[in-house]
Amino acid sequence: MAATANGSCATCCKAASAYCPACVEEMDGRRTPTTYYCSRACQVVDRSMHKVPCKHKKIMHRAAEVLQATFYAFREAAFDLDINSVTKNGNVLEVHHREVDAAGAMTRSPLSRFPDKLLANGDDKKAILAHAACTDATAYLHELRVKLLRGITPIIKTVDEGHICVDRRHERIRRFLDLLDGTSKLDTGVSFHEVIILSCTYGSKFVFYPAGAQYGQYSPLLRLDDYLKDWAAPGKTLQLKPHGSMHLYLQEATAGGHQDVFTDTHDLRSLVIHDEVVQAMNYAVADWEKKNGKSVHKILTQKQAAYEADRNSLVQAMRKGMCAYIQWWEARPDKFETKRIPREPVEAKKPKLTLERTPISETEQAQAEVDRTLASLRLLENAEDSERKIRARAGSEKEREYASQMEAFLKKEEVKGPTILRM
Repeated sequence: MAATANGSCATCCKAASAYCPACVEEMDGRRTPTTYYCSRACQVVDRSMHKVPCKHKKIMHRAAEVLQATFYAFREAAFDLDINSVTKNGNVLEVHHREVDAAGAMTRSPLSRFPDKLLANGDDKKAILAHAACTDATAYLHELRVKLLRGITPIIKTVDEGHICVDRRHERIRRFLDLLDGTSKLDTGVSFHEVIILSCTYGSKFVFYPAGAQYGQYSPLLRLDDYLKDWAAPGKTLQLKPHGSMHLYLQEATAGGHQDVFTDTHDLRSLVIHDEVVQAMNYAVADWEKKNGKSVHKILTQKQAAYEADRNSLVQAMRKGMCAYIQWWEARPDKFETKRIPREPVEAKKPKLTLERTPISETEQAQAEVDRTLASLRLLENAEDSERKIRARAGSEKEREYASQMEAFLKKEEVKGPTILRM
């Protein structure tokens, strides 16, 4: 039991200055206490009720930490924002992007060098890495997230993807688009955000929040109530989708679908290269599990020192795998030309995706909740089958050649990173 804070005792509701130090570390990178006690006696009385949820929050926080570290490593390895300049105005970064030149896109790389030299501190770097990339965190970390969630399946009731409009007052980045005609245009569009919602069996709800740095929130795990109160735009509701929806959506887009949404202003080659970098990352995870004789979710329940060592080792293995793939890809003479996604004929375009929630009856809402619960449980219990279906092309000759290349790279003692990668 630690001191130096002020709150209400969890046992008797009196004013309290002592708190549970484990809960401080779990819930907020700013070390804000969440459970207070006025005396040792009150803490002992509450121990049986508090111990299990506290342990569960610790495990969830560790899973969120691994996902956030992986997200930053992935974004820097496969950075796809073509940035002209970054200037700091108070606490806001003004970022200028180059407009995509569809006509000349095939003469340059779909990836860009991360602008390390333009950033003065670590928080600014995290904000740029997270900028316009919440979809990456939701979609590309899906398979690793499923592996980690296996370690907390007994305490999770449902897993959903949340879609919310963020209050723009929190934005740390103002985005300007430098057009081909020499002018610049400020992005004033609605700021939508994707997060993962965890509903626990004991009633609490939490948010995996790896991409929050672009809004000044660096903690990887938040309580859902706090997230909605502090970060959601006034009057906006949280829209829920089944876990895995965005992952499958980008898989379809990578295969040439949803081109009514991905227009000529998007360099679709980045979808392909991101998908392949994620395959390299997941290959590295499987290789790490084999070499260490444990599944990644096992590290979440280890002693602190062992957890930190394995977490760092795992993230480094994933970074090395992504680095190795990009090095191999950059050496290919056809790296630009072979990454084109063919456009669909105009008459074959699919209906435009709507993000509006259709009003439904209470009965339908209850059934939808049951369906989400069953879908989440099936996903957690049958992750291997889900992965096989998502990666149906894994047996192709191209993929076997790729896997062979990856294995050769990972066997090396050290792999030098491409010029675009440094963490």
